[in-house]
Amino acid sequence: MTSETTRCSMHREPELAAQTVVLIGGSAGIGLETARRARMEGADVILTGRNPDRLEAAAADVGTQRTAAFDANDPAALRRFFEDLPTPIDHVLVTAGGPRYAPLLEMDADEVRRQLTEHIMLGLEVARNAANKMRPGGTLPFMGGTGGRRIGHGLGIASAATAALPPFTAALALELAPVRVNLIAAGFVDTPLSASLL
Repeated sequence: MTSETTRCSMHREPELAAQTVVLIGGSAGIGLETARRARMEGADVILTGRNPDRLEAAAADVGTQRTAAFDANDPAALRRFFEDLPTPIDHVLVTAGGPRYAPLLEMDADEVRRQLTEHIMLGLEVARNAANKMRPGGTLPFMGGTGGRRIGHGLGIASAATAALPPFTAALALELAPVRVNLIAAGFVDTPLSASLL
């Protein structure tokens, strides 16, 4: 190998150069780490989160000026966010929200209903609002988990809610093609959320 070959192989173009990545729930955990990686790969990153102070700190950490503080589970706020976004966008990662672990018999009907539908409704509203702004070949990944693969004491409705995500994602992928829709079923990841649950 010549020194010229070595120089060429060590220099590569950033994978996300000139692309826009939107993180719904990007101020902590997996969303924040994804934002860091996207910036390293040359993307223009837009972070969202509920907590304005945490969002500001995350933006400074990642090196992006573009943020929006709102509750992603508020359909009107989510719609306004996407209406105000410049187009086109390339990738939208949804990590917002998370399961509530509690024994079923301690949950009232409204809580069970919310846990079964909240993640799917968030994904549906993001897809509905992002679809016309995304480039063909863009991606819309959702963060799920492995909770649907096992039932355990104290997990409550989380297993059923998690198990609903794969068929939801597959159906949405058919409707949004050529935008790719995927579900990431992460196992245990050492994040502040994981620490609070454990």
